[in-house]
Amino acid sequence: MKKSNIWGLLFTLLFCVMAVAFLIPSFRVYRESPEVQQEMLRENPRLGGQILNLGLDIQGGIRMVLGIDTSHATEEEKERIRQDENLMNRVYTVVENRVNALGLTEPIIQIEGNERLIVELPGLSDEEIARDMLSRAAQLNFHLVRSNENQRIQQILDNVDRALAVADHRGAEEDLPADELDELDELDLLDDEPVAEEDLEDLADDEYTATFSDLIYHIDEMSAQAPASAKPRIDSILALPGVQRALQGGVFRWSNIPEIRQQGGRTDTLRAENGSPIYRLYYLTAEPSMGGKDLERAEAMPAHQGIGYQVSLQFNPRGAREFGRVTGRNTGRQLAIVLDNTVYSAPNINERIPSGRASITGNFSREEAQQLAIVLESGDLDAPLVVEQATTVGPSLGRDAVRRALNAALFGLAMVLLFMVFYYKLSGLLAVCALLLNLILVIAIMASFGATLTLPGIAGLILIIGMSVDANVIVFERIKEELVAGKTVSKAIDMGYDRAFVAIMDANITTLFTAFILYQVGSGPIRGFAVTLISGIFVSLFTALVFTKMVYHFVIDYLGKKNALKKLSI
Repeated sequence: MKKSNIWGLLFTLLFCVMAVAFLIPSFRVYRESPEVQQEMLRENPRLGGQILNLGLDIQGGIRMVLGIDTSHATEEEKERIRQDENLMNRVYTVVENRVNALGLTEPIIQIEGNERLIVELPGLSDEEIARDMLSRAAQLNFHLVRSNENQRIQQILDNVDRALAVADHRGAEEDLPADELDELDELDLLDDEPVAEEDLEDLADDEYTATFSDLIYHIDEMSAQAPASAKPRIDSILALPGVQRALQGGVFRWSNIPEIRQQGGRTDTLRAENGSPIYRLYYLTAEPSMGGKDLERAEAMPAHQGIGYQVSLQFNPRGAREFGRVTGRNTGRQLAIVLDNTVYSAPNINERIPSGRASITGNFSREEAQQLAIVLESGDLDAPLVVEQATTVGPSLGRDAVRRALNAALFGLAMVLLFMVFYYKLSGLLAVCALLLNLILVIAIMASFGATLTLPGIAGLILIIGMSVDANVIVFERIKEELVAGKTVSKAIDMGYDRAFVAIMDANITTLFTAFILYQVGSGPIRGFAVTLISGIFVSLFTALVFTKMVYHFVIDYLGKKNALKKLSI
């Protein structure tokens, strides 16, 4: 028995075990109800990167096409919009920021042409919320960071805990200690208006911690840090009226990207124990120091020191006066750049800048500097966004479509199985085993890369069934021709695979080119189909040309009749 065949089959078995391991998290999540699924993903954020994501057409959601509204623009404004090469990048940044705030799994945002943006929001059912959030004007403001002392931030967190204790007592302040009541009254934290019943129920939920401070991962000189999994809880607490008074004229705003750390010479995302990425929570002045409407231009350029990139700013005359006033009064403090309530940067004010020309330095990479420049220019879009098309897919419709698609796949698989076993005997059964292995490996590959399965993707799986069987049919027919020509079984198998190789590769390579083109120019479901097809082509080549051949030789060698075997069940 050849060792190469044994090792080949062992590696194939290992791949099968790994494939099943990759699919176990998906089975664990999707066998539960949608509510339980969200709970599982919130408690274990790492799980979101281990499962096969479902597209909008399967789990339901909203698909919107956003366009630039030029109906009220003058000819001069329309011409400026047409010539603005960076306009859609700014629109993309604004929309991406708002979509991320929804906390959805695998949303899709894609620029189409020069004036449209396609947004897919899986799992969202309220179209009015989506319309309001995506079409409103962008808000760019500059806020001062409230404190450079972590003791003050800790004091604010303690105040929030006290206000939360009042809300948790449902207005029964007499149950609190007398000294605690005096301190709350002095800080104006005793809530005169009742807290909404649903808010109290959320606060009393046993799955959450009892204090605001317990949700905080770390505090430093300018902000606090908290895991993304705690964002919904923190936001709901900060929205309570009594808690807002506890902030003493300040507001907390999230950073747009998670924190990073240097470890072993490489950069990694800072994560909590449950795997959730850590975000910075800035404590800012509630009122902005100035708006972003007077910013004329922001541009990324190489830093003067020759290391990294910086962002150059240019204000109009009114903005220059305002910027000079703000920087002159607050030298040494940090000025946060806030787009739609999200902090993108908080540079230090080193000196008064009366000229209206400034630069933001920080050893940025080129991509980071370009992103910040786009954010700064996003506060003054030349034209508003309008929802040109909105489609809502209900989860029941998605489940019905999946059921029909799976029924079609199972019916096709059964017909293929019957035909192959009837026509090619035991060799046909081998082809069916290769086909099942093909499907398992393709789905596992998609799950391991966090790909999204859509209805066209399921169609791609059905197509893979036909492609995989087609390759096996070509091989089997070549083997039969060699047997008719008088070759031994072992020789016929080797020559059959050799003669079929070119035809199979030609067919799959041309299909592969088409799949790559679909992925490159397509969007949403079309890309899902292309990803499934590309994965299926590579796996079907392995199962048809390698796996089945190894099984043939393993059986021949195991029987010890390499030269004596006269008949093949084919």
